[in-house]
Amino acid sequence: MCTRVVILAVAIVICATSAAHDCMAIDLIVSGTTQITSPATYDSVVVNSGGTLIADAEITVTGNMRIASGGVITHSSRLLSGLVLDVTGTLDVQAGGLIDLNEKGLLGGSGIAPGETYDASDNIVAGAGGAPTWAAGGSYGGIGGNGSQASASPSYGLLEDPRHLGSGGGGSTSGTGGHGGGLATISATTCVIDGTMRANGGPSTTPNGVPGGGSGGGIRLDVGDLSGTGVIQANGGTGFCSWGCAGGGGGGRIAVFYTTLSFPSANISARGGSSGSTGSAGTIYLKDIA
Repeated sequence: MCTRVVILAVAIVICATSAAHDCMAIDLIVSGTTQITSPATYDSVVVNSGGTLIADAEITVTGNMRIASGGVITHSSRLLSGLVLDVTGTLDVQAGGLIDLNEKGLLGGSGIAPGETYDASDNIVAGAGGAPTWAAGGSYGGIGGNGSQASASPSYGLLEDPRHLGSGGGGSTSGTGGHGGGLATISATTCVIDGTMRANGGPSTTPNGVPGGGSGGGIRLDVGDLSGTGVIQANGGTGFCSWGCAGGGGGGRIAVFYTTLSFPSANISARGGSSGSTGSAGTIYLKDIA
């Protein structure tokens, strides 16, 4: 007979043997801050109000996963694999619940250094130009805005397969460029988003706005039914204009593969960062696989 173990934000428990009758059904309930650093499988996961789950390795859920109002799931900064969730049942992001990957991507430049980006071989290289003043925004699905003294780098990645972090904005003498948005790769039989799923780039970080904004990140959803009234975002971080302009970050990439879609497409955005030399819009790919 199986035993159910409820884990209150502590270590992973595994089955003693491979026999079904020896296995323990494991529930993870997060009410504080919990970090997962190696692949883990749970029967169910609940992130309560005030709870933060830092998922730095793949999480498999054989039942349902719920993010309550005030609960947060994220990954650590510059984690190349991003957030990976595989939910057999329903992923329920309730109103006020948050999958928050803002500014979790590649780093913005410090000083007058460029921000980080990817080249065509997925190597991390120098990207959006830094400058003493008015740096460029980071690029991903859309190209970042050029600064008055620096140029943006090319876009990268594929429309239908977001698998990269967003890139960082160029730095300046008065501040660090905005970091890129993070990455989410999520599969679920049913996905309800009444809260927020976001991977936005960071904005310029000084009052004068002279560093560039980071680009939006990447979100890929492979789901059966996608419903809800929340938002899905991979927007670029804002720039700034005064006597010159710093570039806003380009929009990221979002791809949704579904069999049934009632989630409003107007609630999905990959805009370029404005309030400066505006970054270009990123990409949104919706594919009916029924």
